[in-house]
Amino acid sequence: MNYLIAISGGSGAGKTTLSNRLKEIFKEDLVQVTYDSYCVDRSGLTMEERTKVNYDHPTSYDSELFSKQIKALKNGEAIDRPTFDFATHTRTKETVKIHPKKIIVIEGILVLQVKELLDEIDLSIFVDADADLRLARRLLRDIKERGRTPESVVTQYLSTVKPSHYDFIEPSKYDCNIVFNNNKNDGLDEKQVAKLVKMIKKAV
Repeated sequence: MNYLIAISGGSGAGKTTLSNRLKEIFKEDLVQVTYDSYCVDRSGLTMEERTKVNYDHPTSYDSELFSKQIKALKNGEAIDRPTFDFATHTRTKETVKIHPKKIIVIEGILVLQVKELLDEIDLSIFVDADADLRLARRLLRDIKERGRTPESVVTQYLSTVKPSHYDFIEPSKYDCNIVFNNNKNDGLDEKQVAKLVKMIKKAV
């Protein structure tokens, strides 16, 4: 049975940054799966309707497919991970073949809301950062990587991201095994990384 790590936290907290750092350390022993890839396809809606969807709500994700595929990975089976286009809010036809590894990292703002997976998670990590820093990081990311305008990012943040953070994401922090503080903006705190790596190596 493979070792499953879940990384949660608010949008812009640094979940992907931490996941990528663990990948650098464990290399071919670790595989990453982001919950963002499992957003529900919105191709049946107009573009205007798609922009009004709350993508920070648990119902915006295909939790059934995600839990099924992650369980398969943990049991040593390869999966065909879906691909989501955030510019159009639709699921593309392409899938990505992911093979199981000794360490599986799943990450996403609502990854701990997938109740079917909670018993499968061996280590849960909440990446914590101040709200203003998370907004600044999200703003830069969405403009650069997702083709968004500053106005649309701020509007979405105030209308759905912030409320959903306090309704669904923040409460999960208190049930996590580790709270990783990421208020530095010049790279991860390597002392925390070293402590985390030591814990994982001991477990696997």
